[in-house]
Amino acid sequence: MPDTNCRAQTEPLAALVAVAAIAIGISIYGAYVADVLPGTSEDAVEEPTIQRVWSEIAEDGVYPSTDNPWNDVGGDDRYDTVASPLGGLDAEALPRGTTVYIAVSTADDSGRDVTLAETVYDESATQLSPGPDEPPQHGRAITRPVPVEVKPGDVRAGTLRVVVW
Repeated sequence: MPDTNCRAQTEPLAALVAVAAIAIGISIYGAYVADVLPGTSEDAVEEPTIQRVWSEIAEDGVYPSTDNPWNDVGGDDRYDTVASPLGGLDAEALPRGTTVYIAVSTADDSGRDVTLAETVYDESATQLSPGPDEPPQHGRAITRPVPVEVKPGDVRAGTLRVVVW
């Protein structure tokens, strides 16, 4: 009969070395993943920017496009964005040293995507008029769904888009 007193035992030093090697491996992996995952670098300003912009332009959690005389999502092709509610954002809502494109869009009665308001802020948080038609390809874009009131009592799904470059 075999001696059972020595089965499944290991030296304490070997066990400590194994645990230390696993801990070091997990630490190195975690440091690598933190640098590779999108949105985890210190330069990722698009997510906090979209949150701050939304808190600036939302009224009771809804984008208030009904307060603007240019709004007519009901099917007319007339969209005058001169009185855009995106104008005059607080400079603290925008990252310094970057250009920021902001747009709010929704679908009209026929289902076409309609941009209700768009604007561009330069590196010093000054609103440019007019901004570029589209932000550059190298910009970091982020979108979020937002409720948009297109007429009193008519709230539709919309999209807030922020591009930072």
